[in-house]
Amino acid sequence: MTILEITLSLGIGAIVIICLTGFLLLGMRAWGVGGTQGTVDRDASYAVRRVIRDVREGAQLHLVTNDHALIYFRERDVDGSYIDGTLDGVNYVEFYRGDEEGIADPNGSCLWRAVGGVPESAIARDVSAVNFDSPDPDTLRVTLSLAKRNTFGEFACSHTWRVIKLRNW
Repeated sequence: MTILEITLSLGIGAIVIICLTGFLLLGMRAWGVGGTQGTVDRDASYAVRRVIRDVREGAQLHLVTNDHALIYFRERDVDGSYIDGTLDGVNYVEFYRGDEEGIADPNGSCLWRAVGGVPESAIARDVSAVNFDSPDPDTLRVTLSLAKRNTFGEFACSHTWRVIKLRNW
């Protein structure tokens, strides 16, 4: 083999490697984009379903603001049966937008679930908007928007669900 043949085969090999690396990087980017968008969508869906589960069990809904909802349950006796007409003022659940520490903040990046006024867990992070709307006493419309930024770009998702309380109190 001459030096010209060696140089030519190295050049062709380098072009093939560059093309394969480009395809690999393109595939990794698509994987990252799809994974991040899927994560944002899953997180928003989980948080909204968590709110809906508590609303369906609740006896009374009180909207403090459009991003802060209180859900009261019926009081239970010692055997776990509901006591008619009596609300549990201790074990109520609230959902609100707050900061990372659980302090209510209308510009916070988390959706918090608190039991009895004590923050239990941030059920969603990267929150860009949350809205609770109750067109009538037995219905709640929940809109939650999440936005996440990473090396692949910015990903957003918005879920709006309407829930009708199923309990017949």
